[in-house]
Amino acid sequence: MKKTLLMLVSAMFCLVGLNGCGSDKDEPVGDATAVYGFTISQDLFDACDLIVIRYKDNNGGNRMESMSGLSWSKTVTSNQSTATFGYKIELSVKSESELSKDSYNLLANGSIAVTRGGQQSSNSSAIHVEKANCSKSEVGNILRLLEGKTTGYRVDSKGASTQLYELSFN
Repeated sequence: MKKTLLMLVSAMFCLVGLNGCGSDKDEPVGDATAVYGFTISQDLFDACDLIVIRYKDNNGGNRMESMSGLSWSKTVTSNQSTATFGYKIELSVKSESELSKDSYNLLANGSIAVTRGGQQSSNSSAIHVEKANCSKSEVGNILRLLEGKTTGYRVDSKGASTQLYELSFN
């Protein structure tokens, strides 16, 4: 009888002890969300034949959209433990002979705000170009500063973020 009781108590302690063992893997504190934003002046829009934005989607895959107006925004959400967010600007600038005005006011602002589990992780305005009253001959050189610009973040499972200065969109 004592042996049976001792074995039963021992088995209970083993079960309690095993229950305390959990996974060492960090579980995300919630979904990670990025809000991308890019705005430009009318003159910048008019100086380009095409403005393309390549961005990271919900699963870190690459997507592409053309800008059809003066602002672009996109919200993406990821449930991955480490999420990568970001976007890249690509321009097709008109030639000097195609530009119709003598002076251009070029302005571009790009931002990305990242949260995980509802808590703000990062907010950046990593893309910015501003040049007032530039001549036709200056437009191409100014817009080359914007061509290929990227902004991005990697967010870990606890919400800590690291700014990414280069991202691949191939």
